[in-house]
Amino acid sequence: MTSHRYPKHTIVPDYIRASVGGLLTWGPFTAIPANSAAGVVLSLLGILFIIFAGRTWVRGRTNVQSSEEGLAVTALRSKMILWQDIASLELRYFATKRDRSEGWMQLTLKSTDATLRLESAMEGFESITRAAARAAARRGLPLSPSTQENLRALELPTDHLTERSPEMNQVR
Repeated sequence: MTSHRYPKHTIVPDYIRASVGGLLTWGPFTAIPANSAAGVVLSLLGILFIIFAGRTWVRGRTNVQSSEEGLAVTALRSKMILWQDIASLELRYFATKRDRSEGWMQLTLKSTDATLRLESAMEGFESITRAAARAAARRGLPLSPSTQENLRALELPTDHLTERSPEMNQVR
C-alpha cells in the first residue's frame, strides 16, 4: 500500500492566491455600499475566493491510499473504489496556455458507489493513473479518444485499452 498527498509546494501558492484575492475584493467591499453594482460584483468575487480557499484546504488534507485492491481517499469524507468495481475512467487535460504547453490533468474514476477526482499535482499521480488504466483494461472499459491520448502523453501504454465508439461519446 502506498500513500499519496498533494505536496505543500503546490498548496501554499493557492493559499497565497486566495488570500490576495480575498484582500483585493473584501477590502474595497468594506468602503462601498453593499447594494451597489460594484458591491455585488466584489462580494461575488470574494465568495469565489473563499470557495477557492476551502477547496485548497481540502486538497491539503487529502490522503490517497493505493493498494492492489483499489483506492481509498480521505479528505472531508472517506471514499473507496475497488479496482474490480471501476465503471468509468476519464483523464482530462486542462491547458493554462493557449499553445497547451502548460496545464494539469484530472483523473476521474467512477464506480456505482463513488466518484474520485485526483489532480496531477498529487504525488504519485502517474502510478495511480497507471494502476487505474490497468484496472480499466482488465474490466474491458471503453475509453474516450482524449483519455487515451492523455494516457499516451504520460507515456503509459494504451494498446491494451478499448476506445469508446463515437456513439458512446455523444451519450455522455
